[in-house]
Amino acid sequence: MSISILIPLGNFDLDSVREIHLNDAKIIQSVNYKEIYDKFNIESPKYSLPKYSLFTSIDENEVPRRVLDRILEIFKIYKEGLILSSSVIFGDFNNIDKIRIDKPPHYVHYVDKDRGMPEFHLSDNEIESFIEFWNEFKNIDYNNFALYKFHLADFEPYSRDILVNYVECIEFLLVPDSSDGEIAFKFRSRGTIILGLNKTIDERKGIYLNLKSAYDLRSAIVHGNQKIEEKLLKNKTWEDFHCFLRDYVRHLIQFFFKNGCLDDYKKRKELIENVTIFEHALENTDS
Repeated sequence: MSISILIPLGNFDLDSVREIHLNDAKIIQSVNYKEIYDKFNIESPKYSLPKYSLFTSIDENEVPRRVLDRILEIFKIYKEGLILSSSVIFGDFNNIDKIRIDKPPHYVHYVDKDRGMPEFHLSDNEIESFIEFWNEFKNIDYNNFALYKFHLADFEPYSRDILVNYVECIEFLLVPDSSDGEIAFKFRSRGTIILGLNKTIDERKGIYLNLKSAYDLRSAIVHGNQKIEEKLLKNKTWEDFHCFLRDYVRHLIQFFFKNGCLDDYKKRKELIENVTIFEHALENTDS
């Protein structure tokens, strides 16, 4: 037995199309479900109907809140941006009295002088690639450590916690052999190799320096070294770090998922070793 679910896509917009069909789901104009939205928001003075919503169905054994996580994660790993959705509506859509809503209370996006209100826009020329991406990633495991830490970073109120979440994501993905030591070295060197595939020497140097400073900043935070933290943040904002870390995490999740080892640390370790050996062989050939 399946259950219908409706997810508001706050801060989401399209160019000219009105619907996107994703095989097992569709993005539709929310006005089609205005009666349902009004039912759950009638007492809220701040309520405004989202422009678009995602409609799909799930197995009765699935938890709607976790499906919300998975769907929001797919959008975020596709491209930079954030769907401002903090609720999932589910039940029998043929009977409004049998429809329920779940609102995770911690799904709030905080803004400050460096962190603004995000948006998520799909242009007409991105629709086809997004559909392909959706079909490839639609069954990704929302419970994967890197994926849910990446997801929850958007709802952290404090900039330090956001950065720590992103660094933990990267460490999980790049250092499956952390028990063998040299974590910081593996973090920056492996990240440079994988994120620097098909990039110039200067771009790779930039990645290396970014990863090194991010890991050092994370260490300063968790070990309470205020002097190092202030030094690394000199002439930089927290969002400067968050921006490149978000991008790195997103690409690493895609890389390991496409190679079938996002959830398997042994296969991930083997892939990292193979890529590292291959890159070193290419460097020796070029020299």
